[in-house]
Amino acid sequence: MSKNVKAGELRHKATFERKTETLDDYGEPVTTWEFLADRRAKLTAIAGNEYWLASQTKSKATHRIECRHLPGLKTADRVRIGSRTFEIESAFDPTNIGRRSLILATEEL
Repeated sequence: MSKNVKAGELRHKATFERKTETLDDYGEPVTTWEFLADRRAKLTAIAGNEYWLASQTKSKATHRIECRHLPGLKTADRVRIGSRTFEIESAFDPTNIGRRSLILATEEL
């Protein structure tokens, strides 16, 4: 993992969404996804050894997504990149200075 993400590596437009539940006209819960933010992102498939290491912490992440810092991300949120959707397994700032977010995610098939 690189310490800094260069702007040229942020090739994908990522849309972050937050899960919300509302009630329909009959009182039944309906899950919807509310827009949270757009960011340019770097999408990387996790190699076999990284996947194995991730599984040691009970994670099933299949991709790593890096972007400019986005505070407040939760594991209930998701990321859409093109027609692909990713569930967030974990999200954190590896630098602890608010420059970027590193997200481990699982692709929904």
